[in-house]
Amino acid sequence: MKVSENRVQVSGKVAVMAINSLISRVVFDRNTNRDFYIEESFPLDWMYPYLEPHGLIMKLNRQPLVQLPEETIAMDHDYWRKLVAGMLGDWLGDKTTVREVVEFVDRLYVRHDLKGFTGDPRFIQNEYAKRTFSKLRSSIAEFMPGV
Repeated sequence: MKVSENRVQVSGKVAVMAINSLISRVVFDRNTNRDFYIEESFPLDWMYPYLEPHGLIMKLNRQPLVQLPEETIAMDHDYWRKLVAGMLGDWLGDKTTVREVVEFVDRLYVRHDLKGFTGDPRFIQNEYAKRTFSKLRSSIAEFMPGV
């Protein structure tokens, strides 16, 4: 942190996000009549007890959740299953083996064989879409360990 001409300057991701965390908490606390949603790209620790999955993003509840309701978990699972089915085809599920995943990756990404592929070819060819999907899904998965 540096003070220059009565202005504070901070640098570094952690310092900037610490300030963002404080500001976001003030905004949240002062706007009790509004709903809040967040795309979690950098953990803001104060939010974790208030978060629940909401599609690609998270909903920030007014009261901390002791645990996620089973209905919320089921809705989240169903949301991601349908989303992935549209992108990759409706073959990936709870009982899909690692071998099946490896075969899929080999066929589509190594051999570039789209024969029988029922997903969206635009998705598998779009690096930005795949990275974005991966980030959003892993953020929610990190928030919901063991679910």
